[in-house]
Amino acid sequence: MTLTERAAAAAELKTTGQCNCTQSVVKVFEDKLPVEGDTLRMLAAGYAAGMGCMESTCGALIGAVMVA
Repeated sequence: MTLTERAAAAAELKTTGQCNCTQSVVKVFEDKLPVEGDTLRMLAAGYAAGMGCMESTCGALIGAVMVA
């Protein structure tokens, strides 16, 4: 999957309400990570409103850092 395809898939997960921003980014990279998909989703669940639910750090950015 290309980076553009991953971005489109993450956007689709977010807009359909299946995942929050962080979960969407992490989920589209689960094939590259050594962690099971459900575990990744749970790890990213707490960042739905940004870091600490303070809406100050973008959830998509947090997801990208988690993947990196």
